[in-house]
Amino acid sequence: MSEYRTYINEDGEEKYFTVFIIHGHSDTWRNVERFINHSLNFKTVVLIEDNIPGKIIIDDLEENIEDCECAVAIMSKDDKIADNKYISRQNVLFEIGYCIGVFEEREDLVILKEKSVEINSDLYGLIYIPYSEDNIDSTFHKLAERLEEIYEDYCDEDE
Repeated sequence: MSEYRTYINEDGEEKYFTVFIIHGHSDTWRNVERFINHSLNFKTVVLIEDNIPGKIIIDDLEENIEDCECAVAIMSKDDKIADNKYISRQNVLFEIGYCIGVFEEREDLVILKEKSVEINSDLYGLIYIPYSEDNIDSTFHKLAERLEEIYEDYCDEDE
């Protein structure tokens, strides 16, 4: 296995602890991916829209998320709606909802939300880590704490 951290799954197999990254148009996801890979030593999976004819995004999402233990969603201000209000891309909201349905624990989804982004009422009650525009690095301490907690839960399961 590589430098990424692992745990023993319920079948007794060593498995990479893998984080699925949800993102919109902002390139801030690249900083998050680098931090997770190089500082926390967790493997990541990121969907990049590649516009392959006949390819259905939900199939790609399903295939990729099944090997992930948790997800980090980045709610950046991608779309202006009115009166200088912004929302995240619709794919980000859809993938957040998908993860809520897929993961056993709601806490296995970590949301990083740019402060100026309006939050959809369906997401009220979910915990998120706020950040100011272009300063997603300010979330890394709390992000690390949350991902370490999730990782420890997986490691505790094999005892």
